[in-house]
Amino acid sequence: MASEELPKTAAPPPDLFVHEFNNLVPSAGRIFCIHPSAEVNGTVRSAFMVSQEFLNTDIGVIDTRTIGSPIASLVQLAAEWAS
Repeated sequence: MASEELPKTAAPPPDLFVHEFNNLVPSAGRIFCIHPSAEVNGTVRSAFMVSQEFLNTDIGVIDTRTIGSPIASLVQLAAEWAS
């Protein structure tokens, strides 16, 4: 049975990024935020907007331009490269 309505996504609120960045800033040299494509979700916009408030922190907001399982591979690679 097929649904007549497509699934929807919702971006995390900017306050969530403020909270997480505040937690990470004291111990992080650089923060990478890896997110689903901005073409289908507002997460990149929220993260980028909040990252601009952290002027003395190196925060890279990455639009993967993809969705789904390829993002997991990108996160795993980023973790390997960081260590």
